[in-house]
Amino acid sequence: MNTWVPEYTIRSPRGDHALPKHLHPLMTFLYFTGCRIGAARAITWSQIEFEKGRFQLRIEGSQTKNEEPILLPLPFELNQVLKKMSRQGQVFEATNLRKSFQAACVKVGLGVKTGPNVWQYKGLLIHDLRRSGVRNLIRSGVPRRIAMKISGHLTESTFERYNIVDSTDLHEAMKKVEKHFDGSLMAVRSRRGRAGR
Repeated sequence: MNTWVPEYTIRSPRGDHALPKHLHPLMTFLYFTGCRIGAARAITWSQIEFEKGRFQLRIEGSQTKNEEPILLPLPFELNQVLKKMSRQGQVFEATNLRKSFQAACVKVGLGVKTGPNVWQYKGLLIHDLRRSGVRNLIRSGVPRRIAMKISGHLTESTFERYNIVDSTDLHEAMKKVEKHFDGSLMAVRSRRGRAGR
């Protein structure tokens, strides 16, 4: 599904959280980083360091596709959540992840159950948070090379499959072009047109 999560907490029209509270830290992490779900679920508290008032994640080389370790400062919002958590074992609770995620998406209109089994579902997928993470990094102005390191992408071609372009991006591009020419584009064309006569 070529989409991204409009809001990582997935709220109902009334504004309440549709996802169980225990999944909020994991969803926040995925939304901000574009990390693979399997890699995120494997993160343990022994990999979390607290330095200068902020949590940082030490991702071991064995946990990345390119086998390069990284030390990643975690988003402020996730820091606030982590401070309140028990610091033992796995960092992110993922009990009933897929089932809860699908139920939340159905509740807020981002998905539809097509049958009684968990695989009988159409709509937003957990993996779409990876696309959201990539878009968030790029739209925030993070250089592509750094965004690829954070999200764990090895190649530009794979990274680009996650960097979804939408109509908002197209509108922003045209605004930049208009600002660059500041209304003088037509004046240049009309002068050239007269000179060629």
